[in-house]
Amino acid sequence: MSTMIVRRPFRNAWNLGPLMNELAWEVVAPRRGMLNVAMDVSETADGYMVEVSLPGVNPADVAINLENRTLTITGERKQAESAEGVQFHLRERASGSFERTLTFPAPINAEAVQATYEHGVLKLSLPKAEAAKPRKIEIQTAPSLIENGQN
Repeated sequence: MSTMIVRRPFRNAWNLGPLMNELAWEVVAPRRGMLNVAMDVSETADGYMVEVSLPGVNPADVAINLENRTLTITGERKQAESAEGVQFHLRERASGSFERTLTFPAPINAEAVQATYEHGVLKLSLPKAEAAKPRKIEIQTAPSLIENGQN
């Protein structure tokens, strides 16, 4: 008499739902209570450009710190004051603090970093240190080899 073994490989798959939801929230909002601000980072031969979307944020409420090759941007989007007796039916504009940190692969010339804020976008220009910039290296030839016709 043979025994039949029933396998149900997806039996526990339904239990993954809460875990997947938790993982999705960790990607969208890495720290509980922290705002997630959108950031674009680009690179040229001369440096990096960072653009951060900060609509509704007062530039005075933003701090930018550069230590070695690590840039940290922190700040707060404050909740707008509402008049007494006002009841919201919908309130989607988030408020709270935010922090973004990124480390660049090349050293930064900290003295030449510039930051501007216009129309809710913080733009940072971070030039690479001279030692990190690509440079052309000339090939030196030995004069005696060329004069003797040797290669």
